[in-house]
Amino acid sequence: TNDANLYTLGVLRVFQNHLNPFVEFWGYKPPFLFELTALLFKIFGPSIIVGNALSAIASSVTLWYTYLLGTHLFNRKAGVWAMLILFFFPIFTAQSLQFTDAIFVTPLLLAAIYYYYRSQRIGYIISATLAVLTRETSICIPIFLGIFEAFKIVHTASSRKDIKLYAAFFYWLPLVPFVLWMVMNKYVFGWFLWPINIEFFAVDATFIQRMTSTLQIAFLQNGLYIPFTFIMLYVILLFTKKIHATYMQIQAMILFLSLFAVYIIFYSIGFFHPRYLLFLYPYICILASG
Repeated sequence: TNDANLYTLGVLRVFQNHLNPFVEFWGYKPPFLFELTALLFKIFGPSIIVGNALSAIASSVTLWYTYLLGTHLFNRKAGVWAMLILFFFPIFTAQSLQFTDAIFVTPLLLAAIYYYYRSQRIGYIISATLAVLTRETSICIPIFLGIFEAFKIVHTASSRKDIKLYAAFFYWLPLVPFVLWMVMNKYVFGWFLWPINIEFFAVDATFIQRMTSTLQIAFLQNGLYIPFTFIMLYVILLFTKKIHATYMQIQAMILFLSLFAVYIIFYSIGFFHPRYLLFLYPYICILASG
C-alpha cells in the first residue's frame, strides 16, 4: 500500500544516513521501528519484504499477548477466545502484513499493560519505552497507568503516612526517552514534533461532524460494535450487581473506556484511519470474551 511504501522510504532514509534516525522524511515519527528495520536492511539488504516480515512477527506476538492478558485478567478460556476473535477480526487481518507502525506498536502496548498487571517492572519499562519510541500517541498508556497506580496507592493506604506516590512515578519513566527524543528533534530540526503532523489537528466548527464520522468508521465499518455490545452489557450487569468482578477486571474496564474516549476525541480533531485504534482491538476482544 501507499502507507507501507512511505514507511519503507523512511527506513531507507535512516539506512542511507548510516542508521542515524535524526533525518527528516515524510511522516517523520519516533525512531524505534525505523532504526530496527534499517538495521535489518543492513543485514539482509533493503527490501519491503523485511518490513512485511516484521509486521507478520508483530501480529503473531500480538496474538500471544492477547492470550496472556486475557488469561491473567479472566481465565484461560477467555484468553483463547480473545485470541481467536482477534485473529479473524478483519482490520487485524488486513493490517497483519502491512508495514506500518500500527501493527508493530500493538504488541508493545499489550505487553506493557500485561506486565503492569503482573507487576513485572522490567518487562513493563522495556515494552512501554519501546512503544512510546514507536508512535507518539502511545504516551497515553504510561500516563494512564501511572494515574491508575497513584489512585490505587491512595485508595489502599491505611493512613496518610502510608501514601507513597513516588511508586506511581515509575510508570511514567517511559516518557523520559520520549521527551529526550523531542528535545533532540528541536536541536537538530528546530521543532519538537513533525510540523505537518501537527497541522492535521485542529479544533473547529466541524469537530462534532468529524467525531460522528470517526465513530461511524470505527463501529459500523470495522465491526467494533459487536464486541463493544458485550462490553456494555458487562458494564450494565456489573453496575446492577447481577455479576461480580475483581478489582483488576474493573480497573481494566475503566482503562479501556478511558483510552477509547481519549483516542476518539483526539483523532476527531485530525485525520482518522481505523488502524490508529488497532492496539485497542486486542483489548476489546479480551474484555468481550471475559
